[in-house]
Amino acid sequence: MAYGELALTTLDGVTPRRFGKLVEGLRVRALRAQEERAWQIAWTNAPHVKRAQQPAQILGRPTVDQTREMTRTTRRTKKGPKA
Repeated sequence: MAYGELALTTLDGVTPRRFGKLVEGLRVRALRAQEERAWQIAWTNAPHVKRAQQPAQILGRPTVDQTREMTRTTRRTKKGPKA
């Protein structure tokens, strides 16, 4: 499933770093699938309840993109402003 990022066809000659990227790609893909299911649940239930829940509330965590943005912001603040 995660071959798309690296354009690999087999696991022959995969370095530990690339294998780590493959595993990370699988994790991100699974998280995004959960987010899609949360959106479907939210949109299906919204017309039937008074206070509809957002997908992030259903998941109980920030989305993958929000998490990546928070990580980037943290890295930038640790490095300091550009001179």
